[in-house]
Amino acid sequence: MCILSEETKKLIEETIKGKMFIKFNIGVMAGDQTIFKTYGENGEINFENNIYEIGSITKIFTTSFLAKNIFQEKIDLNDSINKYISKLNPKKYYP
Repeated sequence: MCILSEETKKLIEETIKGKMFIKFNIGVMAGDQTIFKTYGENGEINFENNIYEIGSITKIFTTSFLAKNIFQEKIDLNDSINKYISKLNPKKYYP
């Protein structure tokens, strides 16, 4: 199992301890293993029940992912989204 080191956990907890409105999310991927952890003011919390704003940083991840997949010829900007998400109504236009 892919886990965070005790030093990393300690740094995270020290950084957010007592900060009521801060949630710290971390994802770790190592080979085929992935873990997600969320920390709040009192330590680790269940990330599945956590609702929060993700902010503008997702634009960077989205464009990086898109550029990589265009370069690898896995995605074409001229394709309809229906090609990639088969459950969408094929008669409807998705901008």
